[in-house]
Amino acid sequence: MVNVYVKKISDFANINVDLSNINKTRKEYLEKLSSNSQKISYYAWIFLKERVLEEFNLNIDELHLTYNEHGKPMFKEFCFNISHSKNLIAVGLSNNPIGVDIQVIEGKDVSKLSKKLEIKDDDVPAFYKVFSSLEAKGKKEGTGIFPSSLKNKDYNISKQLIISDETNDYVLSIDCEDKDINIKYNYN
Repeated sequence: MVNVYVKKISDFANINVDLSNINKTRKEYLEKLSSNSQKISYYAWIFLKERVLEEFNLNIDELHLTYNEHGKPMFKEFCFNISHSKNLIAVGLSNNPIGVDIQVIEGKDVSKLSKKLEIKDDDVPAFYKVFSSLEAKGKKEGTGIFPSSLKNKDYNISKQLIISDETNDYVLSIDCEDKDINIKYNYN
């Protein structure tokens, strides 16, 4: 079974970044990030920590975190993936490889990348659906989106849906081997 949790980043606003009590390997990674990226990545880590404690009764700060050759973080006890966009964080947990991507649907100029993905550049929601699919697939495989995912144009993933917060619509894409996917919204 796969559980994907979604929570607002703003729900963490009263939590100060404190790298002194987190997994040493993750701490080293976070210390290299800019202030805002560090804060959001820290919140995502705290959210992952809460979900893993609840689901597996494990403290991720006590587990051995490794990275594959492409930089994907991994634990041997379970598979996970994290994504964030605008004001939402998504965390996926599974016993099998998983890729999760969340993208806010914005009206940005996506024409250059739309051409690579062979999408009409005026179809902004379609662009984000394809882009998010490729991100989830690449994150599951641990290779990232470019360049192999673009070459084979394989946009098929396990599950995709549109979700919303008060101000934005998002594409949530999940790629995993499991067919039983539960999505849980942790909005306050």
